[in-house]
Parts: sequence; structure tokens; C-alpha cells
Amino acid sequence: VHGGHINSCTHLPIDCPWGCKTVIRRFQRDAHQRACPEAEVRCACGVAVRRKLHAEHQRQDCPEQPIKCKKCGEQTKRKLMPKHEKEECKLGEIPCSHCKKKVKRKDMKNHVKKCPKVKEKCRRCGKMVEREDNAAHQNKHKK
Repeated sequence: VHGGHINSCTHLPIDCPWGCKTVIRRFQRDAHQRACPEAEVRCACGVAVRRKLHAEHQRQDCPEQPIKCKKCGEQTKRKLMPKHEKEECKLGEIPCSHCKKKVKRKDMKNHVKKCPKVKEKCRRCGKMVEREDNAAHQNKHKK
């Protein structure tokens, strides 16, 4: 009878099963697991990580963690930042499809309105002429 009680006694001291070196009573096991720094927790990204390392995981590795773009300051999930930087960041520079000059994404519409390499149709002959060559082209019609 005594041996049976020892095996089921909820007040029996035990070492933390997760390895934090704390001695707890069996009945405290569940409560201790919810606070033990060595117990595994599941991050929002699905990764199992020790509780004491969870904040560091979120700060440095978690793909679901919102982070700020270094250029524009917009927040997006870490896993989406490469796409943001490549395709969305307003302060990211992209090449003009006409002159190849690198222009901030937010300024591209205004750049194209003035870009000297944009081709425009001549009203007189219908030929496509680069904006920077338009004056010389118009002079040809005057001769």
C-alpha cells in the first residue's frame, strides 16, 4: 500500500521534467510547465522553441513577426519583406523602362512624364520619336 501511494502521491517532490533544475511537487507540474523557461512553446509561425528563447526567436528569426522596412519604415511580416523591398517599397529604386535610370518607385510616374527617352508619336508623320529628339525631328519637317 505504501509503495502504491508513493507512485501516485501528488505532493512528492520531483525535478522539473523540462530541465530548469527547479524542484516542484507533482501537483504543480502543469502550472510549472506554463511558466518554466525551459518548456517548449509553439510560436505563431509553428516552430517549437524554449520559452526563454521565444522573444529572441521573434526578434531575429520568426517569419510571422512584423518588422520595419529599412527604407520606408512600413511594417510587414519578416517573410514578406523581400517581396516588399523588391516590388512594393515606395522608396525602393527601380530602373525606368525607357532610360534605365534608377528612380524611387513613388517618383516613377512623374519621371516618366518628363523622361527624355519616352517615345512619342510625331503628329506630322506618325513616326515614334524619343522625347529628347523631338525638337530635331520637328525641324526636319520645316525643311
